[in-house]
Amino acid sequence: MLLSVITINYNNFAGLKRTLASIPAIETDLWEWIVIDGGSSDRSVEYLKDYQGKLDVSIIEPDDGLYDAMNKGFSKSKGKFIWFLNSGDILYDQSTFNIILDSIKLNKVDFIYGDAQYINAENKPLGLMSKVKPQKFPEKLNKSSFRFGMSVCHQSMIVRRELCSLYSMDYRYASDIDWTLYILEKKPITLNLNCVIAGFEEGGTSTQSIRLAMRERFNIFVNHFGWINTLWYHLWIVVRRIGLKLKSK
Repeated sequence: MLLSVITINYNNFAGLKRTLASIPAIETDLWEWIVIDGGSSDRSVEYLKDYQGKLDVSIIEPDDGLYDAMNKGFSKSKGKFIWFLNSGDILYDQSTFNIILDSIKLNKVDFIYGDAQYINAENKPLGLMSKVKPQKFPEKLNKSSFRFGMSVCHQSMIVRRELCSLYSMDYRYASDIDWTLYILEKKPITLNLNCVIAGFEEGGTSTQSIRLAMRERFNIFVNHFGWINTLWYHLWIVVRRIGLKLKSK
């Protein structure tokens, strides 16, 4: 088994349908599809039951949030590579799926990545991550690529299973950054596909959640980069934001 595609869903029926429809119907033993639903109260569960024949694993039960559900999916996976594509997110171009599988077959890479297109709930493009984000999109990926923030979308990362670990439940909003940094600290062989891999659905995150996520991210950076570097990086982020605001006026 080359690839495990893992989709997490909770009360996002429309997004779940969009995600499942984006993956090409390739009947092969090269990949598997795992869906973890946290016990949705909308039409998601009924839809998943009707979709069972197209899924390799489907778990419908309460969980302790996003990262607990992602850990369940990871624990059930069998693929050499792991790819999280959650409900609402899409494979942006179906032809990219074969490119990903072919890259894995070469067995010379540990971490495949590419660009992401921000989309809204109606699937309309809002801009490429490489253009919207102020930090430069990394042509070559390493730990320092993330010192000023998440420069590659989590949905546009396909990672060798051996390098992955469970997501830390110490964080509720930014554990994916912690997970990614641990992987990059192992100095994997990375491959930039130089294309848009995923469409990432922007959600309505509350102001409180954003603040908590920023606090978690700061603590994660201290853990991975140290206090001095983290303070310097965040000072630069603040200066950059001020500069962008002045430039936009």
